[in-house]
Amino acid sequence: MGVARTAEGSERDTVLRVQGLDVDYLTERGVVAAVRDMTFSLRAGEIVGIAGESGCGKSTLAHAVCGLLHPPARIRQGRIELGGQDLVGLSERAMRSIRWERIAIVPQSAMNNLSPVLRIGDQIADAILAHRPSTRPQAREKARALLQMVGMLGHHAASYPHELSGGMRQRAVIAMALALHPEVLVLDEPTTALDVMVQATILGAIRDLRDQLGFAVLLITHDLPLLLQTVDRILVMYGGRLVESGSADGIWRRPRHPYTQALLEAFPPLTGPRRRLNAIQGLPPNLLQPPVGCGFAPRCPLTMDRCEEQRPPWTIQGDAAAACWRLDGEGEA
Repeated sequence: MGVARTAEGSERDTVLRVQGLDVDYLTERGVVAAVRDMTFSLRAGEIVGIAGESGCGKSTLAHAVCGLLHPPARIRQGRIELGGQDLVGLSERAMRSIRWERIAIVPQSAMNNLSPVLRIGDQIADAILAHRPSTRPQAREKARALLQMVGMLGHHAASYPHELSGGMRQRAVIAMALALHPEVLVLDEPTTALDVMVQATILGAIRDLRDQLGFAVLLITHDLPLLLQTVDRILVMYGGRLVESGSADGIWRRPRHPYTQALLEAFPPLTGPRRRLNAIQGLPPNLLQPPVGCGFAPRCPLTMDRCEEQRPPWTIQGDAAAACWRLDGEGEA
């Protein structure tokens, strides 16, 4: 099962390919199946969004892709290829030479991950000096240029994090992630705790920078409507697994999986009249004891007997795909 088998276009410009990835957490209570059979690819210059509720495996996937998993987490099997090089199993020293240089991450609550005792410009300069031969004055000048690139002023390089607003701190972390011009930028809930106007500004800046620099983006969030306005393709995760893939427009107009439909109904509509929002009833599956069939079956209003007994097949229709027993030959749920 996997998105790589959908019609995603030419594979020649693929910069990141994840194939059959399983990630576990080893706990005292047993093995938590955090990510299962995750397969997708990311093309140069493309923005792909990953959506799903908290606990569905989004952040675990982001950390796995960037080589940031630590015990009790482990990659049980699968491949993570960056430019054809498999990152799974590389030493931390080898990953340090790749991280920031070729793939960079803006983690959750990034604006709170800045050191409170160092000026913004010095923190960006340190990241540059750790990877590139340069003098500190040169690195500081590059830091000022990066801050200007993300819409800040050069003099903000002399500011401490507490002197900046939340949106400006987030921009500073994005500037740091782009310091070495990586091929792939992973954004893990980059707009959490920011108001909607700042969210739109930040994501607009990311799209502009993508157009200018050509990097690919993996944007992870629980906010599906936010992705619909920002990304080229969307992957929907549930219970550690991929349940739907498609273009942003296609998922908005014609969601194929009942979980995707439920997510859309839980948020205000992008256009049209106001309507009553519908919360998704029930709880996500217990990944200590993963369900045999469809993980969404206990919460799904369309469930059938076989939904609980057998895992649904990955059904492809054009450039969209979903794992649901109710997809018929025409791709209708």
